[in-house]
Amino acid sequence: LRSWISYCTEVLFNSSAFDALRRGKGMPSQMKRHKTQVQQALECYVTRELYDVIFQWLKLLHGEKDAKVDKILKELGQSGFTQQSLRMRPEFQCPQEKAMLELSDLFDRIDSGKNRKRRTNQNPQTSSSASTTPLEKLLCMERIVLNINETVEKNLRSHYLQVGSFQLTTDDLLDQIVYVF
Repeated sequence: LRSWISYCTEVLFNSSAFDALRRGKGMPSQMKRHKTQVQQALECYVTRELYDVIFQWLKLLHGEKDAKVDKILKELGQSGFTQQSLRMRPEFQCPQEKAMLELSDLFDRIDSGKNRKRRTNQNPQTSSSASTTPLEKLLCMERIVLNINETVEKNLRSHYLQVGSFQLTTDDLLDQIVYVF
């Protein structure tokens, strides 16, 4: 699929639709960036169209393994993980509802079958059907990390702490992500 998408990108990028871009005096890095963007758009379109067919087949193929993972995740969720039990630094311990809500976007599609739900309590630019393409999943993870950072900064400010004095390290962020999941 990836080689087919690459081939289609080359054909599309070499078509007359991109003549003006090729004739322009753009830098090679800009041309490469534009080509990557075209490839990402094409990949997103193709994977979105294939998702319903492939996902149903994968659910059947891996249903037993999926049930085992679900059972483990439910047991972990019921074990009462808290930010304290994950030994997060106290200044970073704060509610992460926004990040958890954003995470639910990754799983809404699984729970809702073919019905694409729209969340209405968010900004229209970020509100979307559940993530189905790799790019959508990546952007969702980016929004989760952004929500975590914003919530931690808000928590620090509410306790009259200087945000710059407390650096959220990769380990701290990973703790937060584990907690959100």
